[in-house]
Amino acid sequence: MKSGADSTFLTAVLLVVALPLPVMAVNIKEPDYKVTLTTEVQKGVLNFKGSRCKDPVKVFISYVDNTDGSDKKPKAYEEFWYNKAGKPIGQEKFNKYDIRKSEQVQMEVKHKNKGKVEPEEFKASANAVIRFFVDCSVHKGAINTLVVPSDSFNEIVQAMGEQGFTKFDPKVGDEAEPSGNKPFLLVRSSETDGGADQSEYLEYQR
Repeated sequence: MKSGADSTFLTAVLLVVALPLPVMAVNIKEPDYKVTLTTEVQKGVLNFKGSRCKDPVKVFISYVDNTDGSDKKPKAYEEFWYNKAGKPIGQEKFNKYDIRKSEQVQMEVKHKNKGKVEPEEFKASANAVIRFFVDCSVHKGAINTLVVPSDSFNEIVQAMGEQGFTKFDPKVGDEAEPSGNKPFLLVRSSETDGGADQSEYLEYQR
């Protein structure tokens, strides 16, 4: 995979879909769709002689449709595989994208092995977040919130910073207005893992 061309493509798509989003839409109600990105190091995988992709990180993406009260079963969407440097080395899509336009979408990162999270999981999760963010934005989804584990908050924010996002303070009022109406996310810590309450607004700069 050509990471340079890949990065250029993601940047172009994000700039095309950039629109001002109401702050009112951020974390004001239960989202219509909850998207979960679960990271897991695949110990012992691709561990052949000369391999540069030993013990890759898998990021599995699924989502739940909250608009239908009878359907709370997560639907598998896709998964990405990353090397230790956080570079994507593989992808598999299980279902087509079928989140309806304008529906409120919230992403959440989870680590399968909560007791021992490896450093490479932070970069992998940040990259997968950006990719789904692009996917949802292209399909006109209202996505601007990301929930991450409290213990991983700083590391994931830092990893996103290394991939084109920077912190900013939105204007107080009816709308968040990042400079130049660039794509943005509110990143906040999980409310269910007992950690500190943390949040940052990040906008895409590249």
